[in-house]
Amino acid sequence: MTAFRSETRTTTVPYDIGASSGVMMEETAQKSCWAFTARAVIGFAGILVLAYLFGGI
Repeated sequence: MTAFRSETRTTTVPYDIGASSGVMMEETAQKSCWAFTARAVIGFAGILVLAYLFGGI
């Protein structure tokens, strides 16, 4: 039987996750995330529209 040794890793976070302001993400990261989501949804809708127009669906 082998003994397991736990190793702890510390990472530095540029902002406090449990901040009293209630902000979980930096504002720029959140805007970037929503921009990516919007582009993905618009792209997927465009693919569906093209498939519909050419009779694929």
